[in-house]
Amino acid sequence: MNALTPSNEVQPPSEPIADQKRPVRILTAFLHKETIPHALLFTGIDGVGKNRIATLLAMTANCAQAPPARNGTELSQPAGLHPCGACRSCRKIEKGIHPDIVRIQPDGRTIRIHQIRTLIETLSLKPMEARRRFVIVEQADTMRPAAANALLKTLEEPPDRTILILLAGQPADLLPTIVSRCRHVRFHPVSVQSIAERLERVHGVPAADATLAAAAADGSFTRALEITEPGWVAWRDWLIAASGLDSPHTLPQKPLGELLAFAEQLTKNKSRLPEALETMAGWLRDLIVIRHDTSKVTSTDRLDDLQALYGRLPVEFLIAKIDVIREAQKSIETNSNLRLTLEAMVLRLSQDCAKDKRLNSN
Repeated sequence: MNALTPSNEVQPPSEPIADQKRPVRILTAFLHKETIPHALLFTGIDGVGKNRIATLLAMTANCAQAPPARNGTELSQPAGLHPCGACRSCRKIEKGIHPDIVRIQPDGRTIRIHQIRTLIETLSLKPMEARRRFVIVEQADTMRPAAANALLKTLEEPPDRTILILLAGQPADLLPTIVSRCRHVRFHPVSVQSIAERLERVHGVPAADATLAAAAADGSFTRALEITEPGWVAWRDWLIAASGLDSPHTLPQKPLGELLAFAEQLTKNKSRLPEALETMAGWLRDLIVIRHDTSKVTSTDRLDDLQALYGRLPVEFLIAKIDVIREAQKSIETNSNLRLTLEAMVLRLSQDCAKDKRLNSN
């Protein structure tokens, strides 16, 4: 993968941005008053529109048909991010061929220092076409310390007519010195209703499937789309059964070979591993939530199974198991040995079960 790549093709600019009215309002005010900060930090879970809104901001800022800015004027109702989508600049950004809209993506699992050095060389030159050049750093929280420190100087002394947008899960995942030099814009999870409606209206997903996907997506539209793919429900059911989480209280009796075989299966499908771990954690979360509010359950098609289980599983026990999965996720993000991390995870899940005397007495 190249260190610098043009923006990916975006969806039509007229498509509404579900549940992100506040970020859009903030960014629109910046645009109309000509006060866009030189560095922005968009945070929130994946799939809530950070990437798309960053691209729409770049399109609107460079659109030939965008309304003129009203510098210094207070706007009671900002117009929103509405590029025309038809001018030369908009079309090039949509097609991912605009030379001044630059996107940095992880090289493997991380953003490396050579990518930032290449960016700095690029920014030493003036923009070729754009009124404002935009650099969109995807998964900025994967920057290695050396890469993050190299970026600091650019944030401290930004090039003329250049705006950097960093996309990350949360500020705590970045160096404090990086965060302090950016204007923070928080994106919230998309509502279940908004996700379900868009799946039906835009993607033609049947109502029942859209409702299931929206509930299981945990506020991420991107994840909801993945869930609507054929075979996802069967894959989830296999995952819960193979991990032993369909009956966690019997995990201590599960043969060691089966546990290690499951870890090996996860290792073989690296591209789907993040989703697998989130799905496992989500199932355990459902076992906690169901005793309080069934409307908050994500696996809506398995309510009967969840209700049959939760009475046998203390909340503290379930939280401890979720923590085991979260620790494995963090280890994987820091490039720990994948096979050993997953084997340790499944063994700890089993051991945590065995240590709970209340479970053993059932």
